[in-house]
Amino acid sequence: MFTVLVCRSCCCGRASKHPEIDHDWQLRVLSEAIDGQRGARLRRVGCLDVCSQSNVIVVRDRRPEVAANERTQWFGGINTTELTEVFCAWLHVGGPSEPTPEILRRHRFAGPSFDVPADLRDEDCDRRKYLPIAGS
Repeated sequence: MFTVLVCRSCCCGRASKHPEIDHDWQLRVLSEAIDGQRGARLRRVGCLDVCSQSNVIVVRDRRPEVAANERTQWFGGINTTELTEVFCAWLHVGGPSEPTPEILRRHRFAGPSFDVPADLRDEDCDRRKYLPIAGS
């Protein structure tokens, strides 16, 4: 049970800032990595206010046994095929319920001084509403 928030508003997700990564491909493979997992959601969201860390991906663990102050992991600089594939492999096996791979731990940061904004914590969203899937 986790939500993946992918920043795609200002500088994250723009080829003009990060031409080294295919942003549509990245969203597609992230979606595929969590497809079929009970309670896993992917949301493409607006600016998360940490542009210096772009491309930003936030993983919010929603399992009730996880303490509230340990639920959110912020990752920055997810700008290569290799990092995206490692991220997808980690999500595919359970994401935050599994140890974070070393290469991803190096991209983790504290995030801004606030938690994920309340309007981005809507756990009842339909991820396909937020993420157009090619061919659907």
